[in-house]
Amino acid sequence: MSEVLHSLLDRTNFDLPTKATLGARIPWQQSAVEWVKDVIDRLNGRLVVIDYSVALTSELSQRPWRDWLRTYAGHEKGAHYLRNVGLQDITNDVCLDQIIATCGQPDSVRSQSQFLQLWGIDELVEEGKRIWNEESARPGLLAMKMRSRISEAEALLETSGVGGFTVMEWAKLQP
Repeated sequence: MSEVLHSLLDRTNFDLPTKATLGARIPWQQSAVEWVKDVIDRLNGRLVVIDYSVALTSELSQRPWRDWLRTYAGHEKGAHYLRNVGLQDITNDVCLDQIIATCGQPDSVRSQSQFLQLWGIDELVEEGKRIWNEESARPGLLAMKMRSRISEAEALLETSGVGGFTVMEWAKLQP
């Protein structure tokens, strides 16, 4: 496996950075864009995409590439992206402008916290607190699950941690 660098000056339908430091890199997310477009073209329902993202590709040119291009193996940070091929996942932030330029504006773009609140996480947490308070003196499995729900929700709503995802939604119903 090897890295192939390309000039994108004549290949993009999104804005490239006007100023970038020497050696700056940005991801060209052609496969992701094609996948989203293919799903939207065939969609009869809702496409929900959940991932780390940036609004503009140019934002990544200002960050060290090892900050936005990451590897993971066994739920831990992995090695250099060209090492251990096939034994680690390679991921990077999704550039919303690249997807929007080809696929159109999503029906909604929300933080993970906003998405979970829309779908009732606050009510689930309140239920968890109520059950925990009622049964904490002699907690059974249900009470322990409810206590866990509370701390898990806190983590999922924390925007600087595992709750830092963006949720994009496209809806299209066929006649």
